[in-house]
Amino acid sequence: MPELMDDQATSKTHLFQTLDQFETINRLLTRSRWIAERHFFRHMRNASPGAGSFRLIDLGCGGADFSRWLVMRARYYQVPLQVTGVDNDPRVVEYAREACRSYPEVKIVESDILDPALWKSPFDYAFSNHLLHHLPQSEIAGLVQLVGSNVRHGFVLNDIERSRPAYLFFWCLAGTFFRNSFTLRDGLLSIRKAFRVAELRNILSNQAGKFSAKVDAVFPWRLIVYGMRGEN
Repeated sequence: MPELMDDQATSKTHLFQTLDQFETINRLLTRSRWIAERHFFRHMRNASPGAGSFRLIDLGCGGADFSRWLVMRARYYQVPLQVTGVDNDPRVVEYAREACRSYPEVKIVESDILDPALWKSPFDYAFSNHLLHHLPQSEIAGLVQLVGSNVRHGFVLNDIERSRPAYLFFWCLAGTFFRNSFTLRDGLLSIRKAFRVAELRNILSNQAGKFSAKVDAVFPWRLIVYGMRGEN
C-alpha cells in the first residue's frame, strides 16, 4: 500500500502541510540531530587542518529540514559543509528548494537515488531518514552497498523500528496535534512497513566492502544502518 505523500494525484496543499509537520516530528522523534553530532560532526571536527569542504548527501531529503539544520550546525562549528538533498518527487523538490533559498550550502536535486549520475563524484558522508521502509526488501542491500562504495568517511541510514508501542504512541500524537495532512495515515503506515533490528541484520548479513554495515537500535523506536571510518 503506497503512502499518500507518494501519490502525485493527492492534494499539494496537504502534501506541503505534511512536510511542515514532519519538520517538527523529525526534530522531536527521529534522533537525527544526535546521530549527526555523534557520527558526522565529531568526525569533521577531528579532521586534520586543511581538509577542505566536506560533502554530504541527504537521500530522500523530503522538505530538507535536516539538510538546513546540518548547514546551521556546520556554521556554528565553523566547518565547511556542502549538502546535496535528493528527492524524486518534483512537488517535494519544489517545496525543499523554496525552503532552502537562504541556504546556499544546500543543493536540492530531483533524482532517483540509484541513478549512477548522482554518484559520479564521491561524497564524504551519506544520510537518510525514513527511506529504507519505502524500498522493496530486495533493494536494501544493494542501496547500502552503493552508498558504502561512494562515500569517503561513512554513512548513516536512519529509520523507524517497527513496534506496537511506537504505533500506539504515534496514533495518539499525530491524531491529536497534526491535522489537515497525510501525517497520521502515512506515519502509521510507515511504522507497519518498517523493520526490526534482527530483520535488517539478516538482510545485510552478506555485506562486504569498504564499510561493514552495522545495525543498531536507538531510543525511541529507531534503528540505524551505519558504517563509519574509524568506528568499531
